[in-house]
Formats: sequence, C-alpha cells, structure tokens
Amino acid sequence: KRKLCRRSKIINCNFGMLSLDFTSNKLIDWVEKPSLCIEIKGKQGWFPDHLKKYKKCFYCMNQYLKLKKGSISSVSGYCPLDLFSGEFSRMYLALSKLFESPQNNLKISSSGSKIYDENGNISGVCISLMDYFCHCGIDVNNPVEILSKVIIKSLLWNKNKDALIDNQEAANLENCTDRSHCDERSSHLPHGCVLKNILQIQCHRINYMLVNQ
Repeated sequence: KRKLCRRSKIINCNFGMLSLDFTSNKLIDWVEKPSLCIEIKGKQGWFPDHLKKYKKCFYCMNQYLKLKKGSISSVSGYCPLDLFSGEFSRMYLALSKLFESPQNNLKISSSGSKIYDENGNISGVCISLMDYFCHCGIDVNNPVEILSKVIIKSLLWNKNKDALIDNQEAANLENCTDRSHCDERSSHLPHGCVLKNILQIQCHRINYMLVNQ
C-alpha cells in the first residue's frame, strides 16, 4: 500500500504489475526457517549525456533539490552508477550508503515483518539480521557485510555462471573515495543478471519515449 505522503507523486507509466507478497515465506509451505526480503529501488543506472557537464547523475543532483525543499535532512552518499557498475567494491559502497541512508530506496523484511526502512536505525537492523542468521544456523559478526555480499552476488548471478566475488574484500574501497563526481565507468554486467535486465528496461523505456515524442 502506497504511503499517503507519496500519493502525490506523478507516475508516468501506462502499465503496472500486481505481485504476491514476497516478504513472507508463506508462498512456500515447506520452508520452516524465517524468510528475508530485500527491496532495493536502484534508480537510474546510466549517466545521461546532458548531465555529464555537471558531473552528477540525476539521482545525486535530485538529492540537493530534496535537501533544499526540506524533504531530506542530509544528502545520501548512494549513487546508482556505483550499484550498476558491476564492480564489487563500488557495489558494496553503494549498499553501505543505502544502509546509512535508506530513504525510500531500501527496505528489509523478515518473515513478513519490516525490520528496516527510512525510519529505522542501523543498530536495530544489525540486531534483527543477527537474529535471522542465528535462526538459520549462521554465526556472523558483521551481518550487514554478509548480507551485502549476498545481495551483490544475487544481483550479478546468471544461470550460466555464478558471480565470482567470494574472494573480494568488502572493505576494499580505496578506489571509491572520490565522491565529488559520479563515476560513469562500469564493468561488463553478466548477461541475464538482474542488474543487466533492469538497465536494459530503463534504456528501452527512454528510447521509446524519445521515438514517440
């Protein structure tokens, strides 16, 4: 159900999709362990040419507009170009920034109950995630790091070849420290992975709109 504060948003779309409730494990009767549902609104994963002179993508520029209007208290360090880059260190950075400032772009539910969103705090979600991993028989010290690795692997996975990120260090962010501009560089996204499909849909929609103007 859409929040009252977001019902004034203009949705420029001619179709929608009605889905089942994937936040709960009731869809699979034989699953006894708690389920974990991650909702990420990655936003625009490519850099429009007309914005490159400003060195900021649409999402990052819009953050300053939201700050000026008072709808947010601080600018998020998240950049969609990092998430869609296909590079582990940048994707991990993007997720860490989403955890720091989820706004309306990150929500986490456990067995149908929301445990983290823009109104939550990082300490609370860490406790909830540790409880979840404990129920699954997994002992972790940094649940956000473990979950971030799982998310990255899921976003890059395709049926032909698994995403090879297991040996990469989550703290290896030395190449991602310059936040003065958005980085349009990207690695090759595996064909058929979630990010690749989303990016193709975004680009297809823009091309469709330009052709039909």
